[in-house]
Amino acid sequence: MLSKKSERFLKEFRIEMMTRGKNEEYRDELEEELRDHLTMAEQNGTSLESVTGGSVKNYLKTLSSEIPETNDLKRNLVLLFVFLIGMFTIPSLIGGSFDYTLAMLFYYICTALLGPILFYTAVKFIFIRYTSLQTEKIDKMGIFLCVIYAVFYMGMLSGGLYLAKNYPLYELFELSTQINMTIGLILLGAFIMVTILMKKWFYAFLITAISLPDVISRLFINNDPTSGNYLMVSSILVIIVNILVFAVLIFYSKKEDKNTSN
Repeated sequence: MLSKKSERFLKEFRIEMMTRGKNEEYRDELEEELRDHLTMAEQNGTSLESVTGGSVKNYLKTLSSEIPETNDLKRNLVLLFVFLIGMFTIPSLIGGSFDYTLAMLFYYICTALLGPILFYTAVKFIFIRYTSLQTEKIDKMGIFLCVIYAVFYMGMLSGGLYLAKNYPLYELFELSTQINMTIGLILLGAFIMVTILMKKWFYAFLITAISLPDVISRLFINNDPTSGNYLMVSSILVIIVNILVFAVLIFYSKKEDKNTSN
């Protein structure tokens, strides 16, 4: 049984390898090898620092050339933040409420820059402190913090969007509602096509579900996004879509649990 200090170092080591896009097979091998070294060191009364140097990043540098890289994590991170930007852009384009202002430009730049940093910081903090390397499961406190982080992050995105819309700073240019809708539909189609080609079916489903109320309302109900009929139908469709997304999440969760138990 390793000490808490060694277990924490192992977790940091694994997460650092993941964030640098190191190959999963080699990650597992090096992690087990390091675990053996640390176990022997503790049995012999040798310190962690004498084995690793005390720094995960410095220790990884000595192994860096031995570990092949894979771009899966980097690709998924890029896709995640492109999706978040699309989630706040495509529906408003289709609905005709998108603004081309300096504040919106700042909003998207900050989202793209701060998003990966906040995500990495939160994942590293939670995984290091609240997961088991043996079971690879997050404990209840870790799940609670994940929920808090998700609420905080979505609140930050929503709050930033609210401020950008209400304090535009400077209007760069203005397009007609019809052009905005056309741009939104083109971006929606492109996003769905890319996610399907990448076999990210859930992203494709989610962006479609989020955009569907505005698509149906604009194309089949009323072309004026400020009309009473448009707002009523759009609101009802949002509720239906949320129920469907929740149902899909439950289905996949139960399916994953079943596959894990088998």
